[in-house]
Amino acid sequence: MDKFTIINAIPSKDRLTILNLYNNSFPLSTWNKKYWNSFFKNSLRQPVFFAIKINNQYAGFVLGRVGKDTSIMLLSTLVVSPTYRGNRYGSILIQKFLETTFSFPNIHKVILHFRDFNAWRLEPYYAHLDFINHKIEGTYSNGEKKHCVEIHKKDFLN
Repeated sequence: MDKFTIINAIPSKDRLTILNLYNNSFPLSTWNKKYWNSFFKNSLRQPVFFAIKINNQYAGFVLGRVGKDTSIMLLSTLVVSPTYRGNRYGSILIQKFLETTFSFPNIHKVILHFRDFNAWRLEPYYAHLDFINHKIEGTYSNGEKKHCVEIHKKDFLN
């Protein structure tokens, strides 16, 4: 594993770089700048962001924010660049995300949605990180099934 740095704030000059990392990783559900910036403009939604940098390049990031139900954090995305996959960087980012999220007194659960085409890979990945209750929760706008998993504060802290 390469020497890495974890950062918890995106310098404004790097926002487009990280958005491009997301869009390159998820071409079926790209984000525009307005949506991307919405994560950081509403402090009431308590955005949580961490990134890993290696040799001054972003290797990956995790991003989430409080949902409409303010006891739930929505884990919006986890991205690890293909170059750095298989080195536990995703697990490190999720661990940091959960530690920080569950330090907020109002948050009791983290929910994650993912697309059907990725379910065969993501459901077992998140299960090994103790996410539970895999279910289908409707569909995306293109008709693809929307999968959901969750982790509860009480289970994470035990």
